[in-house]
Amino acid sequence: MDTMTIIQHEALKNMAEGLGVEVHQKHIEDKRKKVARFYIQKGAATISPVMNYTEANHFLLGFRNALKFTNK
Repeated sequence: MDTMTIIQHEALKNMAEGLGVEVHQKHIEDKRKKVARFYIQKGAATISPVMNYTEANHFLLGFRNALKFTNK
């Protein structure tokens, strides 16, 4: 894993921690793809598709906003 991927994964994990979900990195065997991919789980259920960093970040932001509305 390169340094940028480690930083991105750590940033997503920090955001997910406050939401009660986990972020995992998808390991891709295709050596041509250089973009890190992530997916999000709540317990044993996967709640997101496999996404790049920006998409995963937007997903977590949307998830946080949805929790604000549903927890009132």
